[in-house]
Amino acid sequence: MTRIDQRVTGELWSEIEKRLALVNRDELLTVAQAREVQAEARKIEFAERKQAERDAALMGGRKHLMNIF
Repeated sequence: MTRIDQRVTGELWSEIEKRLALVNRDELLTVAQAREVQAEARKIEFAERKQAERDAALMGGRKHLMNIF
């Protein structure tokens, strides 16, 4: 989470307010919701990576068997 202020953006507060006025706050997630989304994305990424590793290991084993015959 980041504070949006002049120190971070380099913009005056009036300019920051103008830009933030364009954001529909009803569509924004809470910090807790965003953390949940990120945690779920990490779980999916981990599962996909592990499946790719299993698939690669399986294919490596099959190539070895093909060389035997």
